[in-house]
Amino acid sequence: MEILRIILITFGSIAGFFVFAVMLFLFCPIKTEIVYGESKFVRIRFLFFRYTFTSDKVKTLVRKKKRAGHKATEKSEEDGASAEPEKDIEKKAASESEKTDKKEKISLDDIFTIADAIINKFVKKLYFNLVSLDITAASSQADKTAILYGRLNAGIYPLLGMIDSAGRLGKSHVNIVPDFTSEKFSAKVHIMISTRLVYILNCFLYLKKEKII
Repeated sequence: MEILRIILITFGSIAGFFVFAVMLFLFCPIKTEIVYGESKFVRIRFLFFRYTFTSDKVKTLVRKKKRAGHKATEKSEEDGASAEPEKDIEKKAASESEKTDKKEKISLDDIFTIADAIINKFVKKLYFNLVSLDITAASSQADKTAILYGRLNAGIYPLLGMIDSAGRLGKSHVNIVPDFTSEKFSAKVHIMISTRLVYILNCFLYLKKEKII
């Protein structure tokens, strides 16, 4: 009985330590920095770790994914009982590549939909240390520029108002202007957000469940 009691105490202590370590890990603060402009990156700071996702790294991952998909398609076609002509295979690969590109492109509406869902559901769990936006709305046509300018204002200011009214906004700077003499849209974005890992996981699962992403 004494040995059994020692074994149970030992296992209980190990399990308790493991649960404590997991809880500590999940509730540790995590900081995310998003920069878009001349430099484009997302930097995550967690405990003693810091990782930066640059636009080049993301593009490399996308290219690898495409290559792997094309190789898998080619292999399955080679293994098939009836081999298709080479031109048909090339057409299929090009069609699949176009579909992938369309899926990877995120529209302005998609960005506002995701941001609105996150802020509405998790505004109390996030703290926006800094929101700095310098945006120049421009396009090839004046009417499209005016529409884009209106959509940006209608999307950004209500979201910032929601964050500010919840007391979760630190420093903020927003400057949105239309440029009818230019055809090129430009933006400089610098956002810093503080939260905890458990809330990020919860947010990701929520967006997946609601099929927002």
